[in-house]
Amino acid sequence: MQLLNRISPFNTFDPTHPLLSYVIRDVRGGRTPEGLGRYSTQAMWVVGALMFGGLALAVGLYDPYYPDTYYRYQAGLIYGIATVGVSIGFFIVADLVTLFYVAHAIRAEINRDVKFELLRTTTVDPQDYMASRLALGQVRAWRVYVILIGLRWLATLQAVLLALWGMVLLTIDGNWPSLSEWLQSDAIFYTAFFTLAVVIFLIMLLWEPIWRFRMLSTLAGSLATRIRPGFLMWTLLAGAYLLVALLQGALAAGVTTLGAWWSNLVFEHLLGSSEFQWEFRQQAGLVAGIVPYAVMPLVVWFAQARFSGWRVNVAERFIFMRRGDDS
Repeated sequence: MQLLNRISPFNTFDPTHPLLSYVIRDVRGGRTPEGLGRYSTQAMWVVGALMFGGLALAVGLYDPYYPDTYYRYQAGLIYGIATVGVSIGFFIVADLVTLFYVAHAIRAEINRDVKFELLRTTTVDPQDYMASRLALGQVRAWRVYVILIGLRWLATLQAVLLALWGMVLLTIDGNWPSLSEWLQSDAIFYTAFFTLAVVIFLIMLLWEPIWRFRMLSTLAGSLATRIRPGFLMWTLLAGAYLLVALLQGALAAGVTTLGAWWSNLVFEHLLGSSEFQWEFRQQAGLVAGIVPYAVMPLVVWFAQARFSGWRVNVAERFIFMRRGDDS
């Protein structure tokens, strides 16, 4: 739960500021950091109870016509894979909710020119004001976001427990290699390789939605600030979201292609002579191929952070830009 508090929208501005506290006064179930924390905790407990309750039902009620030794574990494994898939596929709901609430929070102020003129005469820092408007939309979207991010985290925990369950079953049946057997084989390399691949996958699965939440909020806020006609703003926002999705898809496809190409280059060409054993060439190819995947989380984080900063600056300059007689 400490992680949820660290990524809370309230961490981006001071909610006790007298000129900013009014922004969140109408938010139900989260107008204070404490209230949002309580809601997040309750949501996580409910999601966890539903997930692990479903796992217990899947394992306990599954009754195949031809049961084998591991049929209950197979039922749990299928349920776990389905849960991870749902947590990934349904996250588009969190994206859309975030875009809607942040854009709506900004547009509530856009057509009030007098209010903006008064705001420009105050000592409110542009960054604080923009952070408060983004936080208003993020707090409202948080009620859906925290459920879906909790689903991802708990699905990961469930997958870890299922993996441990499988290891216990293999150990009991004597199918799990002993430590001496494991050290005498190439299992160390493949275990390290698999562990690195899992870590990269978990970073993108668990942390990328946190960076994405911030990025989509600033995208919606900047467009809602600059474009006043409602239909045009929503149309451009939908197009911008599709463009972001396409760019991220292109990045994933590019990394996959580069990894396969680089792995094949090392395996077939750079080490494709009789001087190197096939096992060494294969391992070197795997190491080379995973390099683009290892760099991808850093590239995604950097790109989303720079994009977020750029869009926030655009919105701040527009809101606090001098107009009329003051220009």
